[in-house]
Amino acid sequence: MKILFYTALCVATMTLCSHILSLICNKRFSEPHLLNDLYARHMPRFFQKSFGWIVHYLLGVLYYLGYLGFITMLANGILYAILYGILAGLSGVAGWMIMFSTHDNPPKIDFAAFYIQLVLAHVIFALTAYGLVMY
Repeated sequence: MKILFYTALCVATMTLCSHILSLICNKRFSEPHLLNDLYARHMPRFFQKSFGWIVHYLLGVLYYLGYLGFITMLANGILYAILYGILAGLSGVAGWMIMFSTHDNPPKIDFAAFYIQLVLAHVIFALTAYGLVMY
């Protein structure tokens, strides 16, 4: 249960980072909403608005477990958290690139800016995980 709670906090801080950067940059960075744009039309109607959020949080569990494995193999320090965040962010970029490139009608967004903020958001995720694990 603790893992789910910590995951929710990590994903929430990451998502908040994306929303703040969306406002500052006047761009569309909300990962759950972009997931809805890509795939919700194929879902039952009652599931369409929540699909992106559910997927986003489920992936967050995997990234949080990945963080726990990462620090078990190396060490739990702030620099390792930043390194994990960068690596996780780059894996996220790869996933989004695949989703956008294989979609028949990808959203019209600034992809470069989205990918940069995605890496930053994953660093925030990892720093949150670091703080939760340490304290």
